[in-house]
Amino acid sequence: MIRNERLRKGLTQEELGERVGVGKAQISKIERGKGLTIKTVTKVLDALGMPASVVLKGEQEIDKNVIAYIVAAISEFAEIHHLSDFYFHKGSCSQL
Repeated sequence: MIRNERLRKGLTQEELGERVGVGKAQISKIERGKGLTIKTVTKVLDALGMPASVVLKGEQEIDKNVIAYIVAAISEFAEIHHLSDFYFHKGSCSQL
């Protein structure tokens, strides 16, 4: 999304980096989802004129029944294979 907006505005990674105060390599990392901090992403979004809500808005919500099914399946697998170092309880996994 950040890369697409940068290209749409006709900016190189170097030009965007200059606006943000970071190098071209950091912009490349940010575009690949690496090295992200709220501060840096906010600066990049400001430089591109994009609201932060676009980035922070969640994808599709996952049905809690699906999560419960996955946890139950993992718990059953762990029990069958005697993986007693882990236990699963109501949607969480902890190591003993």
